[in-house]
Amino acid sequence: MVFIKKIIPFEKELLFKTKVCEITSISLEHKINQIEDDLISGIFHINGDYKITEGSINRQNFSFDVDFDIALDSRYDTTNMIIDIDNFTYKIVNDEILKVNIDLFIDGDLKKDEAIQTITDTEEKEEQKEVLNRQKTIENETQVKDIEQDNKDTQENYNIFDTIDESETYATYHVYIVKEEDTIEKIIEKYNVSKEILALYNNIEDIKALDKIIIPTTNNG
Repeated sequence: MVFIKKIIPFEKELLFKTKVCEITSISLEHKINQIEDDLISGIFHINGDYKITEGSINRQNFSFDVDFDIALDSRYDTTNMIIDIDNFTYKIVNDEILKVNIDLFIDGDLKKDEAIQTITDTEEKEEQKEVLNRQKTIENETQVKDIEQDNKDTQENYNIFDTIDESETYATYHVYIVKEEDTIEKIIEKYNVSKEILALYNNIEDIKALDKIIIPTTNNG
């Protein structure tokens, strides 16, 4: 089986109705509406609350829906394709604009015919590489192996959702960014999730500001 992983970046500026002093909480959800042979269509749901001024006691809620479309390579087999959030960052611009950056990753298989061709090409390249490696010194060969291993480790550990088993039955995973005043109890109350469930997906013993927490929910949650 030949797998292809790809990161798709999205950037969007969202205008608030009032001035914004501070984002006090924010979460991101995504929903895939349709997957066709050459197109993925979906929507990002961005929710949270904010302070209008530094001395504000009350917080204002906000909610934005951002549609997205991804043109697929015709070589993809969409049958068992995995689509999920890889990273999410944001910042306030000019006290009224929320600028969000969302990285979506796609993990899928090649169609059968394309996979056969790719394997053949890879085998040919490996044979050529083996011939070249014979001409190198043992020291250079060791350096190449170290670099390849470092690259492999980087690719395997880039995703905050790696700990989620494919057999999970949750419909949605919040990506919540911890604020200075947050505690585990506040997060549990806000998202109506048990401490035990939260601990299955995160290290909750030592959370701090700007940590990213995975919060699983169901359609009814």
